Amino acid sequence: MPFKKILYRFLPLLLIIIGILFPTSSGGITSNTYYYLVFALIFSIYFILPKMIYGTNLVIFILGNLLLIISTIFASNVFPEFSFGIFPSFFLLFLMYFLNLKEINNGKVLIISFLLSTYIVCLFGFGIIVQNDLIINLILDKYVASYEDLVPNMLALRKPVGTFATHSIAALFIFLFLYLNLKTFIIKHKNIYLINAFLLFLLLIFIRSNTSILYTVISIGLFVYLLRFKGLSSFLPILLIGSIGVYFVLNNQIFLEMFDSIDINYILSSDKNGIAGRYSDESPLLPTIDYILNNPFSPIGLTVSDKLYYSDSGFILYTLRGSIILPIIIYLGFYRFLAKNLQNKKTTNFIFIVIILFEVGYPILINSRFLLIFPFIIIYLNHLNNYNEQ
Repeated sequence: MPFKKILYRFLPLLLIIIGILFPTSSGGITSNTYYYLVFALIFSIYFILPKMIYGTNLVIFILGNLLLIISTIFASNVFPEFSFGIFPSFFLLFLMYFLNLKEINNGKVLIISFLLSTYIVCLFGFGIIVQNDLIINLILDKYVASYEDLVPNMLALRKPVGTFATHSIAALFIFLFLYLNLKTFIIKHKNIYLINAFLLFLLLIFIRSNTSILYTVISIGLFVYLLRFKGLSSFLPILLIGSIGVYFVLNNQIFLEMFDSIDINYILSSDKNGIAGRYSDESPLLPTIDYILNNPFSPIGLTVSDKLYYSDSGFILYTLRGSIILPIIIYLGFYRFLAKNLQNKKTTNFIFIVIILFEVGYPILINSRFLLIFPFIIIYLNHLNNYNEQ
């Protein structure tokens, strides 16, 4: 077997395992070393993966990077401090748009990689819910991210964030794994994938955030579609597992407390997170929005100011750093990347909508875990499409 084929066979495994498990801290302290190491790994994997270069993605790559550099030069007169660490995120996103993932379809290794990653997500998630010491201590040691109290607070609330740190990012990836498992069940008719989807659905509920509520509603829609498509008999494995689960829950104080703590009205109306928290009059994004509205053609590039806020919205962050041009080329490039790599147009549109909805509240496209896990998701979706056509 040619070396390239062997390499392509195991690259998806590297993508998903590194994407889920690479550490972000040591001894509970975030490490810049890990940050730059993972970007070096992403660049190396992208360099090896097959590519397709055409006019649009080449223009987006050049224009996007030039826009950030030129904006930085002009903005440096007003904002003398820099945040060059953000540049690899944008560079690798534009580089991802060159990938030709249709050429990767490696059968058994891909299936094993997908199941393994699903069970890792479930293991970490349910480990947090039951407060397993090994899981909790591992996360507090190796997976602290963002500000100091974020992950400890998530764990104290028993939110199954796994290695993803925040409840919003965890909800997105849990939903994507749920979607992939449901889609696999529909195509391959193996009950294990339906059971996996049900377990992930429980984790999604226990996240208890605006994002998880949104994706829970979408997930219910997917289950209803499955019921209409496959019939009631398809749900017998879930009914069996569900019956056992209900018995376990009714006899377990931890899960009773978890269900009791789910207050949808409070979650949706809270001004501390979600849409209300991001776009209300008390939002930390307000100074950033004001700056953009007052200076629409003065993006800050890679400069930084303590008066502005740099998270909680992809649309706003990209506009802040590269004017309205940057989000346009990022989202155009992302859609064309999906359209060129996915073999099913309905799947392309669905995935695009899911990610864009998330971008309203967080710039996930430049997240390092996303840059590793998402190409795997594309490869796996194409595997399912090829399997369905055989």
